[in-house]
Amino acid sequence: MRLTGRIIMGVCAAMVLMTAVAGAKDYKAWKPLLPEKVAGMSRSGEPDGMNMESNGQKWSMLHQRYADDGSDKSVELTLISGAGAPFMVNFQMMSKMEMETEDQVIKTVEVSTYKGLINLEKTKKSGTLMIALTDETMLVMEVAPATQEKDIIAVAEDLPLDKFASEVK
Repeated sequence: MRLTGRIIMGVCAAMVLMTAVAGAKDYKAWKPLLPEKVAGMSRSGEPDGMNMESNGQKWSMLHQRYADDGSDKSVELTLISGAGAPFMVNFQMMSKMEMETEDQVIKTVEVSTYKGLINLEKTKKSGTLMIALTDETMLVMEVAPATQEKDIIAVAEDLPLDKFASEVK
């Protein structure tokens, strides 16, 4: 019985490892998915990204900043793929967390049909929204200035979330 249990555990571990290794795609393939404008703001510079492998885990990310010239208003989008990516791990740990203070609100939200985690920094007037598009794909969106949760969620709802979910794998 012990040998059978070890064999089953070994097979399960191998399957998890194979899934993690196969879980990330080259970030360069995602560049065409980035919208030209977000919340009326144009791209600020070129997108940057990376493909990463560490301890048998692969993950990729692509980042793009959007801003208005002469304004402090900005939105930053980061697409992430790979179960072992740090943002994915953080999201899994924090996805059931809710907290509110005078300065900060952290809570789970729904954006379209996707589960999200919002972090509104009241004193900094900024917010971060992490949206789980699939089990291995996430969008992280940073908005400044932001004073209300609904403003951050509205920006996210205007993004092609379904397209990101199907293409960023």
